[in-house]
Amino acid sequence: MEFDIAADSAGTYKCRGTQYDDFCPTQRQFESEGVVLTIITATPLENPADATAYGGGSHTFTCKFPNPFVGQTYEIVWSFKGAGDSVTQPMIGNGDVYENGERIIDGTISKDHTTTSGEISTELAIANVIFSTSI
Repeated sequence: MEFDIAADSAGTYKCRGTQYDDFCPTQRQFESEGVVLTIITATPLENPADATAYGGGSHTFTCKFPNPFVGQTYEIVWSFKGAGDSVTQPMIGNGDVYENGERIIDGTISKDHTTTSGEISTELAIANVIFSTSI
């Protein structure tokens, strides 16, 4: 069974079926156990905002989400898409981005992988915006 999940799709679902054919003329009803679907909203509490930084400058981006699974481990991945790039690439764990073996973003990602609050918060601090004259 496949269906689109909407905000109001939460509930208990069962699979029901009827089987009969020429070899089994008596209909048989089948029903699965119920499975519960819980909807988690991933609406950000705070989105990172657009920014302008000069070469050699710095900037910090912040992103916050509700945490439906307090105490469980989660993963946050920041990504980068340069001007004129057609593909978004994930930033490596420390926030740096490399292009053709050269570091083009000197970044730091801070996050708490096992938060105990109802909020997940992460920051990406760009310590040095590096520009290349070969671009």
